[in-house]
This record gives sequence, structure tokens and C-alpha cells, in this order.
Amino acid sequence: MNLACRCLPLGLMILGLAAPTLARADDQDALNLEAAPTTEAVKKAPSSRLVLESMLGRTWQRYGLAPLETRRLSIDLVHSMKFAEGWRATLSDRLDHIIPADSGQGDTLNSLRE
Repeated sequence: MNLACRCLPLGLMILGLAAPTLARADDQDALNLEAAPTTEAVKKAPSSRLVLESMLGRTWQRYGLAPLETRRLSIDLVHSMKFAEGWRATLSDRLDHIIPADSGQGDTLNSLRE
């Protein structure tokens, strides 16, 4: 028998004796996990989103009428801020400029959502 065959059982036996100790150490580490510390500045940081959209299009009409060129420009704003524990203020607004406007409506529409 060569040396590797004789050392294999000894190595497995040593590994078997050390495995329960390693497992207990891993279990203790898992129990000692803590959340990362958070700072007050991170908790109260405002979050904002501003989106600009534009659209160009053509609408074909029935009865042989000329097609309509359509355009739209939109600005969408959402701003949220936490000012105390359990309290948050949010502003959500959208401004649309549409050409041509639907009959009976203006070409600019402001939607205050929150």
C-alpha cells in the first residue's frame, strides 16, 4: 500500500473530529449577525424623481379627411420626504401639453395626484 492510501483514513478521521467544532462556530456567527448601522441623515434623505416625455405622432381619420399631426410634452414630478418617525410627505404632479387638444379642453393639463 502506498503512503496516500494509508493517510486517507487518518485525514478523514481528523476531518470528522473537527467538523462539529467548525459547525458550532458557524452557528454562533449566524446568531451574532447585526444589522448595519443607519445614520439619521440617511433616514431623512428626500427622494425625488423628474421625468420628461415627448411624443410625435400622426392620426388618420375616417371619410378621407386629412391626417392630424399630434404632439405631447409631459413633465412628471414625484418628491417624497420623511420628516419624522412614521410620517412622510409626498408630492406627485404631472403637466401635459397636448397638440391638438381634445374638443372643449385646453391644450395644457395639470394633474396634482398626491
